[in-house]
Amino acid sequence: MQKELRRDSYRFTKPLDERQKESALLLKEEEECLPLILEKAPTEKYLPPLDRKKFLLVRSSTLGQLHSTIRYRLQLHQDQSFFLLVDGQHMPNLSSTIEQLYHEFKDEDGFLYLEYASQEVFG
Repeated sequence: MQKELRRDSYRFTKPLDERQKESALLLKEEEECLPLILEKAPTEKYLPPLDRKKFLLVRSSTLGQLHSTIRYRLQLHQDQSFFLLVDGQHMPNLSSTIEQLYHEFKDEDGFLYLEYASQEVFG
């Protein structure tokens, strides 16, 4: 069963063949990096959108490193937390490398898709 696409999602705005060509070119030009798309979860109400969706990350970087970078870019308050989901379904360990996640979850277009969502923390 295919996931329903949001109109603002990267998958919706670009055809599959275009995305495949783009990811193949990125992989060829930046051999040490992997392409990923990071989008706000469709149910997210509190966090702002990022200024871009497409990222190239070093293969050995961890999800925790990406998490820290995104936290900084979103300028979150101390009482706010957020989590990252792979393809909108899986919440991997923050110690997972981007390469591990890429090989396990990459899309047919050659990109790894992640979503971010908030979780209010009180106390």
